Amino acid sequence: MNLTLLLATWRQRLMSPIRVVLLGGLLVVPLLGVAFVHGAGLSILGDSVGLTLVFAVGMIGQDVSSGVLQLLFARPVRRPEYVWSRWLATGLAATAVG
Repeated sequence: MNLTLLLATWRQRLMSPIRVVLLGGLLVVPLLGVAFVHGAGLSILGDSVGLTLVFAVGMIGQDVSSGVLQLLFARPVRRPEYVWSRWLATGLAATAVG
């Protein structure tokens, strides 16, 4: 696990305006359902698969297309460490929001 990659992933994900809007929608809409649909309980919230997908989509592809991945692997970062750090960052962020 690489703390720098974790923080960079979170910063990169939260700097995207469309991603922040989608996360807000996925977070607020179910909470409105709980607030205004009487008797529905917390089952209306569902699971956090959508939140995880919003965080994860394009995670590695964006680095490939921008050329960051080649620069990153020129440093002493191994591929498994890179992938695990990215996925851990995505999982922790989705867990925190969920």
